[in-house]
Amino acid sequence: MFAVVITYTAPLTEIDRHLAGHRAWLAAQYDAGRLLVSGPRTPRTGGVLLFATMPRAELDGVLAEDPFTQHGVADREIVEFKATSTVDALAPWRDPV
Repeated sequence: MFAVVITYTAPLTEIDRHLAGHRAWLAAQYDAGRLLVSGPRTPRTGGVLLFATMPRAELDGVLAEDPFTQHGVADREIVEFKATSTVDALAPWRDPV
């Protein structure tokens, strides 16, 4: 599983210009079964995404399609981890111990 922490590098006015495209990209990732959770950080300095386990190269390709990445308005930190414990709703994405 991957936690992706997005940090805006541009003013919010610039972020907002790409927000509709970013949200459409998020919707496509949910539809593809890749994205499990997403939302803005508080305060609004970026966002957090939780992706299902996949090959790292696939994740990199998916993230490259994000309008925030394509327009250079945000940086991201990627943390790969094994989800060995979850709430029942996330049980299908648990990693074996």
